[in-house]
Formats: sequence, C-alpha cells, structure tokens
Amino acid sequence: MKRTLVLSAVCIVFILLLFACSQDDYMQETPLNTLGTGIVETPNGEEIKVVKELKSLADFNKDGDNETVRIVDFNGQHFELQVCGPDGNILWKTKATKEHVGWFSVFYCQMEGNDYLLEYTPYTADGNFVYEFSLFTIGEDGQEQIVETESVEFDTKFGTSEHKSFSPEDIAKFMGKINTYLANSIVLLNTNDKLNTESNNEINDRLWWLDETDGFQYDPSDDLNKILKDYKEYCQNSNR
Repeated sequence: MKRTLVLSAVCIVFILLLFACSQDDYMQETPLNTLGTGIVETPNGEEIKVVKELKSLADFNKDGDNETVRIVDFNGQHFELQVCGPDGNILWKTKATKEHVGWFSVFYCQMEGNDYLLEYTPYTADGNFVYEFSLFTIGEDGQEQIVETESVEFDTKFGTSEHKSFSPEDIAKFMGKINTYLANSIVLLNTNDKLNTESNNEINDRLWWLDETDGFQYDPSDDLNKILKDYKEYCQNSNR
C-alpha cells in the first residue's frame, strides 16, 4: 500500500513538473516541423505565433545542409529567432523586444560565398551610445563561433561634466565595417525602428541622431569621418 502511494506521489510530481515547463523549454524540445504556422499554445497556456518562416535559407553550421529560420511572436511581448535543422530541432535561438532597451537586429550575411549570422545592437540611452556587432556561424554544440566582433562607445554630452569621448575616427571605422556587412545581408529580425530595412536598397545605418541635432547640416555624400568631425565641432561651439 505504501509503495503504491509513493509511486502515485512520484507520478503526480512528475506531471506537475511537466506542466511547469517554461515556454523556452517547450520550444527547445519541440521540433518546429510539428508546430506548423499560425497560433500555437504552449503547455503553460501562453499563445505564440510563427510570423515568418524561411525554409532552407542557409548553411549556418557548415554541415552541408541548409537551415530554416523562424520568427516566433510571444504575445507581442518579445520575439524569438530560431535557426532549425532539417529535422526541425532548434540549433540556435535569440530574443528581441520592441522596447528601446531591447532593440536588436539579426541578419543573414553572405560574404565570399560563406553564410553567417550577423547580430547588430546600436544601444542608445540619454546621450550615451554603445554600438556592437558579431558575425558568426553555429557550432556543433549550438554555440556561436565568432568570426568577428567589434564595438564602439561614445557620447554626445558635449559641454557637460558627463562628456567622456567622441572619436570621429573610431566611430567612422566601426560604421564602415558594419555597413559593409549590412550591404551584404538580408534582415531576419529587426526591432530597431531607427534602422530602415524596408526599402529595396542596401541596408545602411546612417546614424539617425545626426539628423535630429537642431541646426546641424551636412552633405550625406561626404566621407563619414568628415561628417562626424564637423558634427563634433558644431556641438562644441558654444555660440551655435
């Protein structure tokens, strides 16, 4: 009798643990080819929606087979990009939100015939900027195999005690690299409304804050280093 009660208790605990699985565990363990498209409900009752699917897009893990990319919407709260193998299992995934602090972009980048994933995060907050990107493939264990990563930090708090650095050369060098990669990319997931990925032209980050500085004018065809030097001089001019 006691043994039966113990076994029953174990079964109940096991069932409760199954229902307590998080949405991440569910999505990780459930092959995407069993989910289909449209609205799907997770075991914890949350609705998710597959909003984009790019079948057999590229070979991100260099195994000779192209992977499929899916974008999943979790109740409009956040989005998840999933790279899946031919069997539908998730090989790699990442999240993004529409909130400013969660701005995030992921691209399929092809350079010299090789397939890569490109993450780009131009973080901005109260005049402080941290721009960074990572170009990578997916390893056998699902880990990112970094090919190149770079970042640049600066601020536009000119004339205040909080101003630390603004190097036109460093910013221009960074933007030159990321824009070269973006020009050879297609967008997979983008929640950064300051980065235009809707046009048919090459994707290019034109540093939106240059256009939002009152009174500053420049020729977009000029070298970016020159534009940034002019911008710095303009902002440091107390008579403007």
